[in-house]
Amino acid sequence: MKKIYFLICLLLFTIGVSAQLKDDSFCNKINAIFQFFRERRLKDTIVKYPLSQKIDRSVFETSRSFSGRTTYYNSAVLLPNEAKSEFVFGDENWHYTAVLGPYSKEAIDSVGSQLRSKILTCINQSEWTITNIVDGYLFMSYNEVDFTVSVSRREDKDTGKFKILLGVIRFTPLR
Repeated sequence: MKKIYFLICLLLFTIGVSAQLKDDSFCNKINAIFQFFRERRLKDTIVKYPLSQKIDRSVFETSRSFSGRTTYYNSAVLLPNEAKSEFVFGDENWHYTAVLGPYSKEAIDSVGSQLRSKILTCINQSEWTITNIVDGYLFMSYNEVDFTVSVSRREDKDTGKFKILLGVIRFTPLR
């Protein structure tokens, strides 16, 4: 009887671990964002997934400044523990920023490492150049189109809590 119980526990643990390693819902969301950056062209004017709707201003208190016209969009993608996110089109480049958290000082590195692992299980790593960086969890660039992905942390000086920043930027517009 103990052997059967042990085998059932082992089976359930294995199923749980494999589900954690590749979360299809998360992968679908993150790959939708990456697909957007691979394919979006300057002439594309339709607001479609993963964009939600055009908004008047940034959802962030301090937003990037661009020299030309800037357009902000809500994101239709909601990542785990996301506080806020947006897509921005400015200076002929697309940007995506998501803030996840807050997290305690003790938990932030574990969460950042887990997010890195989740992202890496969702992509075909042969299509990316992955760089290890100091004080960051992930920096990678897509080989076929000039866009980068970064995962880093920031401390909120007022609360002492930490946030994970997921940023995607495409530098060269697809005409």
